[in-house]
Amino acid sequence: MSTADDGDGAGAVSGGRARAQTGAQTRAEVRAVEARIARELSRFTRPGGPPAAGSAPPPYVRRHAVEHAAAGGVLDERFLSWEFLPHVDAGRLRAVPRPAASGAPEGSGPGRELLDVWRHAAHAWDWDGAPGNAATLSLYAVCSGLSGGPVAEAGWTGRWAAWDLGRGEILGRHDMAVLAVAAVVLPDGRALAVSGGDDATVRIWDLATGQPVGEPLTGHTRRVQGAAAVVLPDGRPLAVSGGDDGTVRVWDLATGRPVGEPLRGHAGRVWSVAAVVLPDGGALAVSGGDDGTVRVWDLTTGEPVGEPLTGRSHGVAAMAAVVLPDGRALVGSGGRAGTLGVWDLVTGRPVCEPLNDRYPPTVSAVAAVLLPDGRALAVTGGQYNRVEVWDLTTGRPVAELSTGGPRRALLTRVDDGVRGVAAVVLPDGRALAVSGSEDHTLRVWDVAAGRPVGEPLSGHSGMVWSVAAVVLPDGRALAVSGSRDQTVRMWDLAAGHTVDQPFRGHRGRVRSVAVVVRPDGRALALSGGDDAALRVWDLGGGEPVGEPLTDHTDWVRDVAAVALPDGRALAISTSNNRASVGVWDLDDFLLLGRLPRSYGRTDGVVAAVVLPGRPVLAVVGSDDALVRVWDVLRGELVGAPLAGHTGRVGSVAAVALPDGRALAVSGSDDATVRVWDVVAGEPVGEPLTGHTDWVRSVAAVVLPDGRALAVSGGDDATVRVWDLATGEPLGGPLTGHTGPVWSVAAVVLPDGRAVAVSGGEDATARVWDMSTGQALGVPLRAPGPVTALAAELVDGELVVVLGGAGLAVVTVRV
Repeated sequence: MSTADDGDGAGAVSGGRARAQTGAQTRAEVRAVEARIARELSRFTRPGGPPAAGSAPPPYVRRHAVEHAAAGGVLDERFLSWEFLPHVDAGRLRAVPRPAASGAPEGSGPGRELLDVWRHAAHAWDWDGAPGNAATLSLYAVCSGLSGGPVAEAGWTGRWAAWDLGRGEILGRHDMAVLAVAAVVLPDGRALAVSGGDDATVRIWDLATGQPVGEPLTGHTRRVQGAAAVVLPDGRPLAVSGGDDGTVRVWDLATGRPVGEPLRGHAGRVWSVAAVVLPDGGALAVSGGDDGTVRVWDLTTGEPVGEPLTGRSHGVAAMAAVVLPDGRALVGSGGRAGTLGVWDLVTGRPVCEPLNDRYPPTVSAVAAVLLPDGRALAVTGGQYNRVEVWDLTTGRPVAELSTGGPRRALLTRVDDGVRGVAAVVLPDGRALAVSGSEDHTLRVWDVAAGRPVGEPLSGHSGMVWSVAAVVLPDGRALAVSGSRDQTVRMWDLAAGHTVDQPFRGHRGRVRSVAVVVRPDGRALALSGGDDAALRVWDLGGGEPVGEPLTDHTDWVRDVAAVALPDGRALAISTSNNRASVGVWDLDDFLLLGRLPRSYGRTDGVVAAVVLPGRPVLAVVGSDDALVRVWDVLRGELVGAPLAGHTGRVGSVAAVALPDGRALAVSGSDDATVRVWDVVAGEPVGEPLTGHTDWVRSVAAVVLPDGRALAVSGGDDATVRVWDLATGEPLGGPLTGHTGPVWSVAAVVLPDGRAVAVSGGEDATARVWDMSTGQALGVPLRAPGPVTALAAELVDGELVVVLGGAGLAVVTVRV
């Protein structure tokens, strides 16, 4: 090389360095400018008062302050604070990089910890509802182990919780179970998720902002069980959905409109769909259902391609498609026969013999992935807790070298059946599989190594029906899941937990809660749930009291508690195993005994009342439509069973009147509420009617003037208040819940007002003035459906215990 060449080369290198230095200098200058803007805006992030007072920062600050702070590397507690987060634009904050990624110091300072909590709650954020946002943040904070923040002037404040928020972030909710999800990256780099469910809708979600894109897509007349997404060569993003109405529908994700007419041809329900773009620019959709056929459709014309692919006599429950390096497009389909069929989509011919296990389970989930070396793999999941990997081109199970020689890539035996799987290749060439199970978890697997990656991903409170995975342009791998708990969740497969705390509560759903204030002033909370345990908690500090009471052999259906005049406290619990009703001493945490049961009867719900100079009475409602009254300490029935309901008794309450009488209130799936004189063993008045569906919960309270009121909640999404003396409703139904009301409670405040608290499937808790029917404060948005609640006055404060996927305790100012 000549000297001149050397000089030119040195000059080019020098010029490159100069340009790099100039670029770095420009970026540093921009960063400094953004930081200065953020510092100026931070002066406005402290509102003039608490969120409930109605004072809010300027709209520009609410929308853009976090963006400037992230760009300037100063996204810290000035912006991530109790005062400002209730006002922030949720979509914009979710879209910015996390503080450590944007230049903030590494570690877990107060702002970073609060941001991790906030990201769990962001799906529930309301631009116009800062007071509700503040209450939600307070509840989620105590669920994650932080304090509940400053006490709001009005509304809810978290005290403590044993509620595992799990991993991942909720994108949003369907009105019913989510059965199908898919994910796709658009040409502009945005990533979208598509979900479908029991509510017959298809919904679109922006994975960066966590916001819904447009309105729900409607057209299916029955539930949506299959979803897929694909980007056409011209850049148009399409979604494909299949439903129980027997149709396949195509949607333009950019406009939210249907593309053409529904694709018809299946003779039954469509259970699964897939989509693929061919090397020649064509795009195909594939569908399968309970008619046992696989059908191929041209996405651009809506016409069928070839004849249906037959041979699946037991239905097609799942499928996935992939394009090989040689241009062939394959689809793998599985179903109840326990085999995986592989087809060439262009020729319509099988590629190999059906892939079959020696002990064939139902194949309920299929995913396909193309490895960097050109191999196409299928990942299948189904019954018998199996996740397996197959080579689609050879039809053989994938082997793994180990000390015992080659073996099948049987990745796991999870706690229950596998409902959904997805597969993705990371930028470094590794292939990951993600499985969703009936045990409510997702698990991540290294496909080549055949071993799990990290711990199971928890957070769903119902079985996981469907899973999708996608790699973003920045290299991050995300999974999206849909569950019976009605949520669509997003998981960063590298980050794992956003909130991590030790688990100390129930394993499974909390089905019943109660509160008792002992004569010495100590307040206890009791909870029972799916893990067959009855737990006792110090209501003030949140610490467990004693060991869990585990004499039940099946899930605890209901629990009641009473304080006796002699200072003792008793708990009474029922279980789902047809066993007798248990009576517990809360001083020694011992089972005192059981109330005998009648043969063939299932005791469901229980309430307790203490009358001066009389026995402790337990009122038990059963699936045989009867209400029974027991002398708890003697273990004897009081009178004959109370008959009148025509359906299962799903809720009872009891209250002592000033005149020495005791009333019981019961609700049934016959949609009525009935009132009983407990001592006389007689009905009081006529049945209380007005609910149009199952009455799930009742509560009763006595006002200072001696009047007794009851409150009821039901599957018709209403709360109703009744005057027990007249049998008349107080006003009309209290509306606001968007799903079944599963639990209600009633309390008389120190000022004499009676309030009701209600919780339900819509994951909210609400407070009502029982006399006026007015909603008090804002609804509390819980981390999941509220399956049980109890309320009590403790030291002059209204304390509410919420049960669901965990246990949480909040105070309410009304």
